[in-house]
Parts: sequence; structure tokens; C-alpha cells
Amino acid sequence: MKRGSLLNVSKIILILLILIGLVSCTEKKEEYVNKTPYRSIQEVPETEWEILGNKRIYFGHQSVGYNLIQGVHDVMSQYPQIKLNIIETKDLSQMKGGYFAHSQIGENKKPDSKINEFIEVMEKNSGNPVDIAFFKFCYVDIHNRTELESVFQLYKNRMGSLINKFQKTQFIHFTVPLTLKQHEPDGWLVKVKKTVNWILKKPDVFDNSFKYEYNDKIRSFYENKNTLFDFAYVESTYPDGRKNIFEKKGNKIEALIPEYTDDGGHLNSVGRYHAAESLLLYLVNMNRN
Repeated sequence: MKRGSLLNVSKIILILLILIGLVSCTEKKEEYVNKTPYRSIQEVPETEWEILGNKRIYFGHQSVGYNLIQGVHDVMSQYPQIKLNIIETKDLSQMKGGYFAHSQIGENKKPDSKINEFIEVMEKNSGNPVDIAFFKFCYVDIHNRTELESVFQLYKNRMGSLINKFQKTQFIHFTVPLTLKQHEPDGWLVKVKKTVNWILKKPDVFDNSFKYEYNDKIRSFYENKNTLFDFAYVESTYPDGRKNIFEKKGNKIEALIPEYTDDGGHLNSVGRYHAAESLLLYLVNMNRN
């Protein structure tokens, strides 16, 4: 073959390689765009809800968990394309098809009991493992009498063992729910009351500063693993992005938004709807990664 012909062939090959590279880049860009997180329920196509509806999900909780489940029902009533089979049960061994099972676990003010029972539920149903599993503490579980590091280490170690055992299950980690900021008047009566409560070892379940400390540990360990649902962030953030925080000892402590609660700890109809929307979006976006 003549030198000129060889040059022409080389040019053609070079052009083809460039075109292949451009197509490849375009495909990668489209794939990235497709996986951009949905920011609202309205953005999510029906096909994504169908995928989520076919998942086997288990959620362990106490009273605030019931608020969250009711919130999911509320969202589903507004968006009929969301079809989740919500069932209250711990026995998942005979369940068929997709479902969103939930149940009470443990005892309030005893976080170790909730860790242990969640693991028991997982192990009892090891023959029919779920696709997604999570549980949450209640706001009464983390307070001024809680040994925060001890609870965190127990949670981290026991969940780590569970994750290694059930490698096909996606485990999600929750920050602890918050309470409304309590405004107490200054004075000697308040100081006496706090001292008496301390002597009697009575927990102050409305002090968010201890929840802040525990949540900081959870965030530091799980945030970069893309397995964290930041429930405390949801409870302390308005739909427009404003935060409900106060300063204490140099820390910006999150607190439950007043409009989200009627009793200072549980979620009302507004709060539960907001939290449920956030959880459903998290689950949909998690399934796309």
C-alpha cells in the first residue's frame, strides 16, 4: 500500500476513535444525569415507585415511628402512584412479594433493647431476608443519663456484624429524633429541680444537646457511606431550608420545629407528612445508586 493511502487510513481510524470517545462520554454524561437525586415527590416517575413497591422492607420503631408510618399513608393518599404494601408484623418468614413491614421493638429509654430486638428480628427471618432494613431510636432514648459512647459503640459493633452477615440487605442508619427547645425560666427553683432530678437519676428527655452529641457520632461514622437517613436534620429543617437551631456551649444544637409537633416530641400531621416525604425520597434515590 502506498504511503498516501496509509495516511488516509490512519486519518479515518483516528476520526473513528474520536467519534467513539465522544459517544462514550455522552453515554456517561447521560447516565450521571439520570442518577441525579430527585428533590420532590412530584419528580419521581411511576416506574421508580413500582421498583420501590417490589422491595421487601422492614422498619423497627416505637411511637415516633408510628407517626412516620402514618405520614407515609398520608403521602400515599395524595399520590396514588405510590403503592406500598404496609403491614405491621415482625414475622417476615412467610411474606410474599414486595412489602413495607414495621413493628415495635425494644423498650423506650433502653436503647440497647432496641438494638438487640432489631437484630433478633433480622436473624429470625434469615431464611427470607429483606432488601432494606432500618430502625430508629426514640427521642426518649438519648438524654442526660445516657452513656453516649457506650450506646454508639454497641450500635456500631452489632450493626457491623449484622451487615457482614446479611450482605444482600441494605441497612439504613438513622439519627435520633429531636424535641422542641424547652424555655425554662432562670432562678433557684429551677436549679433545685435540676439537682433533685440528677440525684434521683431522672432523665431529661427534652435536652437536645445530648441528642446532638450522639447524632454527631452517627453522622461522622455513616454519612460518607451513603447509608444515613438524617432524621434529626429533617425534623429541624423547614421546607424552604431554614434551620431551627440554638447555641449552647459554642455548639449549634438542632431542635424540632414547633409547627411539626403538638406535644414537643411526637410529630403532628404536618411534621409526619414532611418526614415521610423525606424518607420516601431517600428510599427511591438510594435504590438508584
